[in-house]
Amino acid sequence: MLVCPRTRQALRPVPVEAARHVITGGPPLVAAPRPDGPPPVGETPTVLLRSDDAVAFPVVDDIPVLMWPEALGPGTGRDPVDLADARYAEAYAEMGYYGGVADEALADVADTGTYTMVAALQADLRAAPRREAFPRPARVWLDAAYDCTAQERVYLHVGPNVNGGSVAQLGGSGVHALKLLVAGARSAVLVTPVLSEARLAGAVAGRLGLGDGFRAVVGIGEELPLASGSLDVAVSGGSLHHMLPAAAGAEVRRALRPGGRFGAWDPWRAPLYGVGTAVLGKRDPDVACRPLDEARATAFLDAFGEGADLRRHGALTRYPMLALGKAGVSLGVRVALPVLRADDRLARGRPWLERLQSSVSICGVRPKA
Repeated sequence: MLVCPRTRQALRPVPVEAARHVITGGPPLVAAPRPDGPPPVGETPTVLLRSDDAVAFPVVDDIPVLMWPEALGPGTGRDPVDLADARYAEAYAEMGYYGGVADEALADVADTGTYTMVAALQADLRAAPRREAFPRPARVWLDAAYDCTAQERVYLHVGPNVNGGSVAQLGGSGVHALKLLVAGARSAVLVTPVLSEARLAGAVAGRLGLGDGFRAVVGIGEELPLASGSLDVAVSGGSLHHMLPAAAGAEVRRALRPGGRFGAWDPWRAPLYGVGTAVLGKRDPDVACRPLDEARATAFLDAFGEGADLRRHGALTRYPMLALGKAGVSLGVRVALPVLRADDRLARGRPWLERLQSSVSICGVRPKA
């Protein structure tokens, strides 16, 4: 399933000494020179060697690092990698912040939101094995309190492909990939540019007994290290706005099999966004991410053609709930879901309210023809 993110050629695990032998004839392997940014991962005891024997990729704690700037090859004669390239810039700029958050969580995996959510799902299934199929009842499966109607729509969209399918989560902690495993997926992979997030997801999967069906990979949506047509489902929760939409859309479509389904929920740039962030600050204060807007969403959806759909959510109540969260009053899904459902019903067909909606769900299907 894993391929080179640049050429999409197959990869095979080999000892680093074997990779040196075929790539350089003996000298150590190095990443391409870079003018700035964090240092590359470099050689690891085992690497993934590309099928043309030209480059390899490091493997850290059984996690393949499949980002092109980390590719290992000869020490001379290679063009520098510019980490300011729009495909890589945000990922490398924000690795420190998100990696720090994940490292703190690794200190007590059982205390993380990901572990708590998935463990509760497993217990619920044991208690009620004949209940409604994923994603019903919604209050059991949803976790994005302030975006729960957008998340609900995405889960309903991808649901028909989950049972027995191969699924991927793009960005984040891995909670959605693990939930889809619990829902009946055959296999799940998390693709994140943050190594510590991949470590955390793997640790949670192992603790919950889901390690056999789960894989975490370091990569980006703009260059997915997944084979063409290998996925039945791809989801992204609050991460699509970190990507270049046109490139990520084309990559997701490529990785899906015909009939495969994609869904994302994300913040949307509503008219009051600037006021809200000025008064309340961002949820993640040390990152430069910006919500999706019409142009960026359209660039992503263009990859799916007529199989694409966008809907906005949360006109009147999402920002107040975010403000309450900032004030320390956290509303769970059981409270937020009926409120946001009523909000969406009220706004439907009223353009003056619809333009205030600050959350978005994006759904796509790869055509079968």
